[in-house]
Amino acid sequence: YSIENFQRRMERGLLTTYKAVEDAAREMFEEFLANKYNIAVRIEKIKLEEIGEINVFGIVDNICFIGEIETTAQEDTLHEINRKSELIFKKYPDMIKDKKVIKVLITGRINYELLNKAKEMNIYVMLWDRELIPLPLTT
Repeated sequence: YSIENFQRRMERGLLTTYKAVEDAAREMFEEFLANKYNIAVRIEKIKLEEIGEINVFGIVDNICFIGEIETTAQEDTLHEINRKSELIFKKYPDMIKDKKVIKVLITGRINYELLNKAKEMNIYVMLWDRELIPLPLTT
């Protein structure tokens, strides 16, 4: 085995693992919304032209969820969530017309400073097992 082969195999393995983590996080978020808030929504990963990949996306009734999944939350991720939600308003207004957009960060770890920044940016934060910022369902 060459070092290059080993590196390629490791990269493929890590990508497969991360995809499984993302899939599990979306499923967990769906179950949490159903159980706690009685919201039945399919949360998916989508890719939109001019915006890119959105790891958390779902529309149900008058609510649209837009967000990201990170094992460890980073400030850049908060800005990325804002950027993508603003672009959806500009580029795909019909997709979210008459919808309350809830920005979402699902993460395994977040520090206190970043959690406060997320609150200021109106981003709902959920750890793998519980919400840290209540879901903003009232307008």
